[in-house]
Amino acid sequence: LSELSGVPTEYISYSEGKSFPVGISCLDIENKLKWYSITSDSPYSSGLYNDGYVIYYKDNRETMKELTDKERSEIQKTEEKRQRKKKEEIKKDMCLIILYCNHPVSGKLKKSFLEVHKDELLPTVLDKAYELMKLAPHIPIERCRLVKYDYECHEMEQSLDCNEVHNFQHLTIGQIMDLVGCYSLFLFLETRKENEIFEKYNAGSGCGLLPIITS
Repeated sequence: LSELSGVPTEYISYSEGKSFPVGISCLDIENKLKWYSITSDSPYSSGLYNDGYVIYYKDNRETMKELTDKERSEIQKTEEKRQRKKKEEIKKDMCLIILYCNHPVSGKLKKSFLEVHKDELLPTVLDKAYELMKLAPHIPIERCRLVKYDYECHEMEQSLDCNEVHNFQHLTIGQIMDLVGCYSLFLFLETRKENEIFEKYNAGSGCGLLPIITS
């Protein structure tokens, strides 16, 4: 603790216990704990390795005091700024998917938008697309897959399962977007009947024209 904090050993007191709620003050924490000096006989060695316990320490040369309203306001502003920055960083890592599907019940084309983190693997994206399009219980997810889709021509462009070049199942959605060279990805949530086999689509093959029924 002395090496970690830079406080000489003779000035350190420590305690152990469970973690406290975020809103509790430092004074309340200090009052709720039983403090020991480093050199005194204490349960330090026996309690240090208990799962879920936290080791607290303080510098006995400093007096604990409550924050002023101004200090609380400054801390709150700093935290809000940190949270905004964190949200902006997360947003930069999000990928927009424009998702289409011929719903098995209505038979009509559905369109929706799905935002996923760039590090999500394709099977995870499929799970989210399946839930978004509300295909359960009408068709099991095992009879669904994602296909890169040309929305202007209503045409399947590229199967996103195993092929001779890429095993898309082991790529993140960000890596797939880099491969196809796009900032937003148009995908089709394709379904099949129980005894059907998915057709293989390759980019530039010109196959995969769909009969689309719009509302």
